[in-house]
Amino acid sequence: MKKEEKLMAGCCFKMNNQIKLIEDCFLLDSGRIFIRGEINEESEEKFVRSLRHCMSIDIKNIYVYISSEGGDVDSACAIIDEINGAKKQGFKIHTIAIGKAYSAGAYILTFGSVRYATENASIMLHPILFDLDMDYIANQKAYTAFTDYKYADIINKVAKNCKRKTKSSINKFVEEIQHGLWLCPKEAKKLKVIDEIWDYSLEKSINEKSNG
Repeated sequence: MKKEEKLMAGCCFKMNNQIKLIEDCFLLDSGRIFIRGEINEESEEKFVRSLRHCMSIDIKNIYVYISSEGGDVDSACAIIDEINGAKKQGFKIHTIAIGKAYSAGAYILTFGSVRYATENASIMLHPILFDLDMDYIANQKAYTAFTDYKYADIINKVAKNCKRKTKSSINKFVEEIQHGLWLCPKEAKKLKVIDEIWDYSLEKSINEKSNG
């Protein structure tokens, strides 16, 4: 590649980054946050910064769009904790599955104040997997007991988010997701994994009611 071509490519890259930054700022200032791709420490950090920015400018209705195949359990739990913290402070968190919300992405979806999926989205819930090399765990028995407890605690909360209130209904929920539960939006609504199928006109209606 010639020097001029390299320079031009570098300028285009910088310009694209600047445009993306402007777009991200516009979305955040209007209360829209996106969780895309793998859920990991990087996406967790980005989400925390984005949510706290929206809260700092007092946006009461915050829209979290999820398009993810899942990822790290601990990062998902950190995102869930931030959502719960915002809800306790009076912010309404609307979680919306777009494209796909699988595994950890689906768990995050269920913690919204109101939960949605777009018409052609898909949702998948399955048992939580803790991916850690047991050779590095000194007390494997204690670690297994801890992960079992943590798994049960998260699943119970997700089940309650899906309106499973009794012990038997929670146990049934655990059985339903044991081998992976794949849902279209209509099925997800029927099973109370989401509240409504998302229509983009809803955002305007929600904001107008909030401002009114």
